Amino acid sequence: MELEQTQVEQNDKGLRLDVSSNQKSLWFLYKLAPESSAYNMYFSTLLGGREQHAIDINLLEQSYYHTIEHHDALKTGYQQDEKGVYAFH
Repeated sequence: MELEQTQVEQNDKGLRLDVSSNQKSLWFLYKLAPESSAYNMYFSTLLGGREQHAIDINLLEQSYYHTIEHHDALKTGYQQDEKGVYAFH
């Protein structure tokens, strides 16, 4: 198995990163049917436990943003230009 080499360059959105062939395939499928939810998984959950303690919304929000800040995959966007599909942070 050969690993793909990642190319990085700067553009107006920040770092421009090459994407894998799998990411390119997902981008193509998205462009064919942008309203499709085929790759989204929906779920709901009840927060609070057995005694239904009130959730500290501020703490929940801080935790959410802290998680995003420390995981680049959650901050990645995809774009397409004349050079092809690329990822950016």
